[in-house]
Amino acid sequence: MKLNMNIKEDKVKEHLFFRGVNSFNKRRFYEAHEFWEDLWTEYRLDDDKLVQGFIQLSVGCFHITNSNKRGAINLLNKSLNKFKLFKGVQRRIDVLSITANINDILSHLNYIDKVEDFNWKIVKEIRYIDE
Repeated sequence: MKLNMNIKEDKVKEHLFFRGVNSFNKRRFYEAHEFWEDLWTEYRLDDDKLVQGFIQLSVGCFHITNSNKRGAINLLNKSLNKFKLFKGVQRRIDVLSITANINDILSHLNYIDKVEDFNWKIVKEIRYIDE
C-alpha cells in the first residue's frame, strides 16, 4: 500500500510543478507562485531550493506587474542564487537557460528608469527539454 501512496504523491507533486510552469508561461505569475508554493510547503522535496527558486522567480515577475521594481530585483536576485545551486537539466528544464533569462531580466530592470517601461518579451517561457 505504501508504494501506491508514493506513486500517487509523486504524480501530485509533478502535477503541481507542471501547473506552475503552465501558469508562468501564461504570465499568471501569482498563480504560478501558488502552485509552486503548495509543492514546496506540502511535500518533502530533494530539490526544494530549486522549487524555491521558481517561487521567487514568479514573485519577482509579479512585482514587475505591480510596478515594484525594487521588490522585483530583490526576488529575482534571490531566485538566481537558488538556481545557481543546480547544474544541467533539472525537472526536464535547462537551469542555465533559466539563469540566463533571469540575468537578462535583471539587466533590463537596471537599464530602465520606470518599471512601466518593462519589455515583457524578455521574459522567456519555461521550456521542457523534450518539447
